[in-house]
Amino acid sequence: MGKGPTIRIKTYNPKHICVRDEHSKFATSSWLANRFDEKLRSKPNMSVTGFMELVRKHYGIDITKNQVYKAKRIAKKVTEGSIDEQYAKLWDYLEELKVRNPGSTIKVKTDFQGENPVFKRLYICFAALKKGFQEGCRSIMGFDGCHIKGPHPGQILSVVGVDANNGMFPISFAVVEVENRETWTWFLEIFFKDVGIENGNAWTFITDKQKGLGDAIQSLMPTAEHRHCVRHLHNNFRSASHTGLALKQRLWAAARATTVPTYEAKIEVMNNQSDKVVKWLADKPPCHWSRSHFRTSVKCDLLLNNMCESFNSAILDARDKPIITMLQRIQKCLMLRMARLREAKWTQQVRPRILKIVEKNHMDGFNCFANYLGNGQYQVHTLVGSMFVVDLERHTCSCKKWQLCGIPCPHVISTIARKEASPQVFVHSLYKRPAYDRCYEGYITPMPGKEQWKRTDLRPIKPPFYHKQPG
Repeated sequence: MGKGPTIRIKTYNPKHICVRDEHSKFATSSWLANRFDEKLRSKPNMSVTGFMELVRKHYGIDITKNQVYKAKRIAKKVTEGSIDEQYAKLWDYLEELKVRNPGSTIKVKTDFQGENPVFKRLYICFAALKKGFQEGCRSIMGFDGCHIKGPHPGQILSVVGVDANNGMFPISFAVVEVENRETWTWFLEIFFKDVGIENGNAWTFITDKQKGLGDAIQSLMPTAEHRHCVRHLHNNFRSASHTGLALKQRLWAAARATTVPTYEAKIEVMNNQSDKVVKWLADKPPCHWSRSHFRTSVKCDLLLNNMCESFNSAILDARDKPIITMLQRIQKCLMLRMARLREAKWTQQVRPRILKIVEKNHMDGFNCFANYLGNGQYQVHTLVGSMFVVDLERHTCSCKKWQLCGIPCPHVISTIARKEASPQVFVHSLYKRPAYDRCYEGYITPMPGKEQWKRTDLRPIKPPFYHKQPG
């Protein structure tokens, strides 16, 4: 009789079955959080599938996504502290912050539930940032708000300046319950007094037209120049059925126009293309969004509020944390940024971003031909037949670009070449090394652990009343 088919019997180790059954039985969310607390601390953004694979690798068991979410939430609570605990220690943290950073401004607004204070708003401006802004930045700043995505929902309002390298310079921020005219007025009143802004004649503000912000600025600083971010202006323009690439390009061309005649020519072309454009632009004065109507004293021709958006992105990983953890991460971000930029090496008179603009204008200057007229004035001709008047003594060009941003335009550089001088010499002093050093010479002092904070005698703050709103 022939041999039958070979039958292989797979054997199992009873010990492995016992271990697997034991872990399956006790693999609760608390058990998982306790077993993998170090992994979750080192990788707080570990994916759900990654955590499930980790558990399967170590213990050979399958867990549900719901268990993963609960385990990560428990581990996060243990690591960062509960919401109630962090608000209860807020007075201690802020007092330590003031001691470590003398001259900083910290203000807290609370409501009361019986005798217990309930958190409402918080304003912080570090002394190093305040001094850097006052002594090294230009007189322009952007305002913006962003959502807090964590367990204590609200808004972070911020004000950001511009340094000598055209980079963002965060000045102060506030944690508020919602973004409206009341909270913006509260924030701006404290900020203006804090940095010594008494009237708006010499100041320029740029915003994204947030809720209530324009009204707050108008009531507090009616004489200030108020620019609107052109990107948001175009979004509203497009939402009003003014679509198409041609209209978009003409709107941006009108925004970039540096002289009034050029602006009017761009607007006329838009009007010829669409009659509705005239009506839509009627209540949007060009002083808010076109360079042709901007003040020249600020030496900044920004059309976008990118500096605030950059700050909001920089603190993104802090915006879903409990109150003290969030404040610590924002402080760390500002502290490390100050230290990194303070140690920046450079050999030129201006920083890299400004040098890049100068070099580009220098290349464009080869298409210009300057004739000296006397008294520091030049007649400049371009290859396309345009003519401009440059006055090196008064630092002006009839195209107005030099006056707007303080960086020599191609027409000016063509005249500088005749003098065999460096264009960097004619860049405004607000872009040069001394101004940059004044911005970043201060220090934000780091904080010790919470066990080293001095305890205050004030009643612990309770978490805020408001709840997370949908959307």
